[in-house]
Amino acid sequence: METGTSRLADESEDNGLGKYPNRESPEVEGEPHVLPGTNAAIAAVVNDIQNADTTKASKVISSTSAMNSSLGSALNIDTSGPVHPKVKKRSSRKELKRAVDTIGNSLTAISAGQSLQLQDQAGQLRECHENLNDHSSQLREQSNRFQNLDDQLRSHSDLLQKQEITLNQLRQDNRALRGSLQRVLQSLSQVITILRKSNKGDKRALRSTKKRAERELKEFKSADKTTKVLKRSLKSLDRVLTPADVVGVQQVAGGKSEGQEQEG
Repeated sequence: METGTSRLADESEDNGLGKYPNRESPEVEGEPHVLPGTNAAIAAVVNDIQNADTTKASKVISSTSAMNSSLGSALNIDTSGPVHPKVKKRSSRKELKRAVDTIGNSLTAISAGQSLQLQDQAGQLRECHENLNDHSSQLREQSNRFQNLDDQLRSHSDLLQKQEITLNQLRQDNRALRGSLQRVLQSLSQVITILRKSNKGDKRALRSTKKRAERELKEFKSADKTTKVLKRSLKSLDRVLTPADVVGVQQVAGGKSEGQEQEG
C-alpha cells in the first residue's frame, strides 16, 4: 500500500500533467470551462459534460477514501487529495473526447446535409440558368422576327408611298387629259357645226351642178343626134354630088357642129 500511495503521490506532484506533459489539464473546479474558438452551443455541451465528469469523479474519490479508511489508520495518508484531480482529469478527457467526436460527427452530418442542400440548390440554379438561356434565345428569336417584320413593314410602307405618289401623278394626268379632251370636244363641236353649215351650201351647189350636167347631157345628146343626121345626109349627098362638092359640104357641116359645141 505504501508503494501504491507513493506512486499516486508522485503522479499527483507532476503538476496535474501525468502521462501527457504537453497537454494542459482542464479546469474542473469553480466556473465551468469553455473551450476557446467554439460557439455557445458547443460550449454548453462541453460544460454539461464537465459537470457530469465532476459528479463521477466525486463518486470515485468517496469510494477510494472509504477503501483507505478500511485499511487502517496506520497508513495515515489522505488519498483524497492526490487522487481526486487525476481521476477527474482522465474521466473528463475521455468525456471531452467523446463530446468532441459527437460534435465532429454532428458537424460532419450538418456539413453533409448542407452540402447536399447546396448541391440541390446548385442544380436548381443550373436549371434556372438553362431556362434563362432558353428564354433569352427565344427572346432573341422573337426579336429577330420582330426586326424582320419591322423591315417588311417599312418596305411595304415605302411601296405604299411610291404607289400613292404614282396615283397622285395619275390623278393629275387624268385631270390634264380631261381638260384637253374638253377642249378637243369643243373644237370638234365647232367643226361639226361648221361642217353642217357647209354641207347645206354644198348640197345646194351639188344640186345646181347636177341640174347643169343633166342639161348639158341633154344638149349633147341632141347635138349627137344632129351630127348623126348630118352624117346620113352627107352620105346621101356623096352619092349625088362630086367629090369637090362633098368636101365643101363637109366643111360647112363641120363649122356648124363646132359652133354648136361651143354654144353647148
